[in-house]
Amino acid sequence: MDRNAFELLKAFASETRMKVIDALSAGMEHPEEIARHLGIKRQSVDKHLLLLHNLGIVERSAVFPPEGRPRILYRLSRAGKDLINDFEEVAKRHGERLFSMYKSEKRVLDMALAEGELSEEIYLKKLGELRKRFGI
Repeated sequence: MDRNAFELLKAFASETRMKVIDALSAGMEHPEEIARHLGIKRQSVDKHLLLLHNLGIVERSAVFPPEGRPRILYRLSRAGKDLINDFEEVAKRHGERLFSMYKSEKRVLDMALAEGELSEEIYLKKLGELRKRFGI
C-alpha cells in the first residue's frame, strides 16, 4: 500500500481525530473551543490538528486582534473536504459490495434449504452467522 494512503487511513482511524474533524465541519475554529466541546485537553487537540494540517486536511490562519495575542484558527481545507467526500464514496461502494456478497451467500443458503440439503435449524444458524459477519 502506498505510504501516503496508509498515513491518511491512520489519520481517519482515530475516533478523536474524527471528532475534531466533525467539530471543524460544524464551524468550530479555535483549538480551545474544540477541546471544550470534546471534553479533552487542548494539547491533545493541538496534536491532532498538527497531524491533520501536515496531511493537508486542515489549514490554519492567524487572526491578529488589536490587543492581545494572535489566535490561530483552523478549518477544513478544500482538499480535506474532497478527501472526506472521497472516503465516504469509497465506504458507500464498499458497503454495496458487501451487501451484494451477503445476498449471494444468502441465496446459496436459501437454495440449500429449499433443496433439503439443510435443516431449518442449521439454516437459521448459518443465516445468523452470515448476518453477523456482514453486520446485518
